[in-house]
Amino acid sequence: MQPPSSAKEHMGVESFAGIPFASPPTGNLRLRPPQRIRNNIGVVDGTGIAGACPQQAFRPEDLTIQKIGFSAANNPTDLVRFGISQRKPFIFVAVNYRVSGFGFLGGKEVGAEGSANLGLLDQRIGLEWVADNIAEFDGDPDRVII
Repeated sequence: MQPPSSAKEHMGVESFAGIPFASPPTGNLRLRPPQRIRNNIGVVDGTGIAGACPQQAFRPEDLTIQKIGFSAANNPTDLVRFGISQRKPFIFVAVNYRVSGFGFLGGKEVGAEGSANLGLLDQRIGLEWVADNIAEFDGDPDRVII
């Protein structure tokens, strides 16, 4: 994996957005455990906004996009800049994962086929991706924390 060739910079902090850490959970993978990316994904434009995982359509009327809780809604720039100011720089990684019925289905049939807790499995494969690729972003794979 090579980091995307382009990054967005905001207030002195580079940002790479929308880097896939697993195959997209679409089609027959929608309600199945995440799958590692097995082939070269080519060039990734890291300057955009990461897509949000589908969520339930029913939500409180006053809920804005900033309150939904996907990675693009949680800009860590100030947190990263604070770490730099304390001479403790770090790399912040946010992993989008399936939520609600897409990520946490119940029932014995779902459990029997290994599709329970897909949101947790998404988080796990995201962390595995970080461990495998963080060095490409000048990070230390032995110092990854949650």
